[in-house]
Amino acid sequence: MLIYLLGVTLSPRLSDGHSEPTYSDTIKLSMVTPPKGPNNTYQDGMYFVSGTCKGCIHLAPNTLDLNSTAQPFIFALGEEGRYPATASLSGPLRRHAYYGYFTMDMTKATHGGGDDAISLHNVNANAALVGSGIVTDHDLADPGHAFVMVLAWLIIFPLGVLSLRVLKNVKLHMMFQTIGLILGILGAASGFYLTTLYNRSKHFNSAHQIIGLLLVIALIGQWVGGFLHHRYYVRNQGPWMNGLPIKGHKLVLGPVILLVGLVNAAVGFNFAVAHQWNYIYVPLAIVMLITATAVVLIRDIIARRLGGRKQHPIIGPPQPMPFGWQPPPAGSGDFYGRSAAPPSLAASTRSDIALDRLPSHEPPSYSAEPVKPRDMI
Repeated sequence: MLIYLLGVTLSPRLSDGHSEPTYSDTIKLSMVTPPKGPNNTYQDGMYFVSGTCKGCIHLAPNTLDLNSTAQPFIFALGEEGRYPATASLSGPLRRHAYYGYFTMDMTKATHGGGDDAISLHNVNANAALVGSGIVTDHDLADPGHAFVMVLAWLIIFPLGVLSLRVLKNVKLHMMFQTIGLILGILGAASGFYLTTLYNRSKHFNSAHQIIGLLLVIALIGQWVGGFLHHRYYVRNQGPWMNGLPIKGHKLVLGPVILLVGLVNAAVGFNFAVAHQWNYIYVPLAIVMLITATAVVLIRDIIARRLGGRKQHPIIGPPQPMPFGWQPPPAGSGDFYGRSAAPPSLAASTRSDIALDRLPSHEPPSYSAEPVKPRDMI
């Protein structure tokens, strides 16, 4: 039975195992006017429907016993926010929030057992609950899948972008990307499990499923490419393949994965018959994109302005070099290749003197007789 707004849609369905019931046009089910009670409507917070099914006792895996006074049945209930988005007999359903078991006296629920049709509106004359009554269904797969995917694309991946573009912290960037990759894989695993529960997902031909699979594959490739680039850079002090792969990683693959993933999440809420969550998710995604883009642009503008204010060297008379200083050999310098500047004479101390570069010959003796210079002709 499908509930649509304030009306009632009676949909005959068959189910096999723990999966969504499938509409069956072979079941001859029709609404009838009840002999008493409300007439197929929504009233006082309750839905009322009466129907008859002819030739149905052999359609279920377990044949109904019309002579049983305690025929077992099951029931399931939804909750607010889980209404189907259509009145179609074969429309998609969400997983119920509550379920339970009951028995029915079939001798009173059929025409052969009396004049009263199934009448369970206000009294349980023909049925009785089994056990404690209503049981809460702890559905974790659906909300878990949505949570990890939204967490990855709405929070973790944007933080990874900001950590590299704003903070210039490669280690922090790799940490966020790794966490996002793990969340993406967990989301994909839960998504594959959900495909077995619903009719709309069993054939794996929806846009949300196909885009999601391609996103996870691209995400794995992006992480591997980024890791290889950073490892190569640390070992060789230069970009891998002249920086071409990392440019595609930052300027093409990364933005595409982020934007397409955000859009696919909104498509996923509609696919799960939970479109009402888009009223919260879509504004948050827009605010995140605008904020992250503004932070990156402001940071780049400030960096360019500060980079243009270079300090000009003070021109003055040459300063004497400290005793023992020699220019460094060719090719030497600091980590960035800059030549080492000579130390300042005023700042030098005895500890600054390069003792290993002192002259090796002995100084002249001051007690020896002076040598007469050679006569010039």
